[in-house]
Amino acid sequence: MRPAHDFDPARIVGVIDLLGGQAVAARGGQRDTYKPIASVRGDAQRLISHYRSLGIERFYLADLDSLQNHRRDNLRTLEKLAPMLAGGTLWMDANWSDSNFRDGTRNIFPDGIPILSAETFPTVHMATKMADEIAVTRSSNSKRHALGLDYRRGEFVGDDRVSWMSAIAANGCSDVVVLDLSSVGAGDGGTTHERCRQLRESGFRGTLISGGGVQNAADQKRFIDAGCDAVLIGTAIHPQSA
Repeated sequence: MRPAHDFDPARIVGVIDLLGGQAVAARGGQRDTYKPIASVRGDAQRLISHYRSLGIERFYLADLDSLQNHRRDNLRTLEKLAPMLAGGTLWMDANWSDSNFRDGTRNIFPDGIPILSAETFPTVHMATKMADEIAVTRSSNSKRHALGLDYRRGEFVGDDRVSWMSAIAANGCSDVVVLDLSSVGAGDGGTTHERCRQLRESGFRGTLISGGGVQNAADQKRFIDAGCDAVLIGTAIHPQSA
C-alpha cells in the first residue's frame, strides 16, 4: 500500500462503515464477516480524526445495522460523530424507509445527503418517492439526495437498471453513487469505471461518486478520468496498526 499522501485528498470520500457502533473494515460485501478496524480499535471518532489529518473533507457513512434491518441502532454513535463531521460533506447510506432512522438522524445530520440505493429499494419509484418524503422534513437548503446504483460482481442489484438510469435523467438527480459491493476492500482497483463513464456520456452533470477496491493514486485517477468528482476510499487510507 502506498502512503496516503499519494492520493489527492480533495477527491477522496473517506468511508466510515458502522456496525454495532464500531467502525468496521468492509470486504466483498459480506457484512457478517466484517471486523472492527484494528488500528483504531473500532473507534469511528479516531478514524474520522485520521481522515481529517489527511485533509479529507468529504465522507461516506454507511449504517450497516440499518441496511441489514437489525433491531439495534447506531444513533448514540452518530450523535458523537456529528461534531467531527461538521463542515464537511456527508453522504449517508442506510435504510431510509425506516422511519425510526429518518426521525433519529434528522437533527443529528440536518445537511447529510441521503443515498437511496438499489440495494435497499425494490424499485426506483419507491426510492424517488422516499427522497421526496425526506425533503419535506428538511430545510430548503438541504434537500439534496443521491441515488445509489449498486452492483454485485458486475450484476445490477435492483429491479431494472434501465429504469434507474431513466430516473436519474428525468428527475435531475443531484448526486449518484455507483458501487460494486464485491469490490469493497478487495484491492482490485475497482470495477465500475465504465459504468461511471456511461453515466457521464448519458448527460448526467451532477456529482458522481464511485470506488471500491482502490489501492493507490493510479486507481483513484482512473475513476476521476471516468468522470467521477470524488472517489470512495477506505481500506487503503486506514491508519497503520502500531
